[in-house]
Amino acid sequence: MKHLKTILIIFVFFLLGTNVATIMVYQKHIDRDRNVLRYRMELPNEKLGRYINGELNLSGSQTDQFRKFRRQYNRKANGILDDMQGIRAEMLEIFKSTEPDRQKYDKLAADLGAKHCKLKELTFDYYFNMLSVLEEDQKPKMSEIFEAMLTSEGFAKTPVHHDHRPADQIEQTESLNPASQSDTTVFEEFNQ
Repeated sequence: MKHLKTILIIFVFFLLGTNVATIMVYQKHIDRDRNVLRYRMELPNEKLGRYINGELNLSGSQTDQFRKFRRQYNRKANGILDDMQGIRAEMLEIFKSTEPDRQKYDKLAADLGAKHCKLKELTFDYYFNMLSVLEEDQKPKMSEIFEAMLTSEGFAKTPVHHDHRPADQIEQTESLNPASQSDTTVFEEFNQ
């Protein structure tokens, strides 16, 4: 009887210790997340280009380069995102099937992974291109801005140009009308 009582007391202390440890670890993670959010830069929901221009004090030439990089990025990224959505739709159709084709699903999964990788590479190139036109004293601030674009889930909030005309028509219009070159970007979360 005394032996059973000792085992139960040890077991109770073990459970108590694991509960306390779990609460402490959980609290540590919450505090870390709060600190990250406290020091994280707040980005505007609209007109990111103007915000970056103001924060970095970009020259006219730098602003033109940034606009060019953003347009290139948006055209390519939106195409990749459309492709990814199409692949997801095909995968869903396989799931709906009464006799799903595993080989076709595996190929689609590999294609989706390749598109995702391409999107990440494109995002890196976009960032690298912008850094390439910055002065040394502007680069640390740009790094802060890009860090703030990342969500806690690892997604990137990136500027998206909402103009659905064909690319050659947009460039033609903008070259004729400099006033149309205003910053029309908004944040859209890319669920990559």
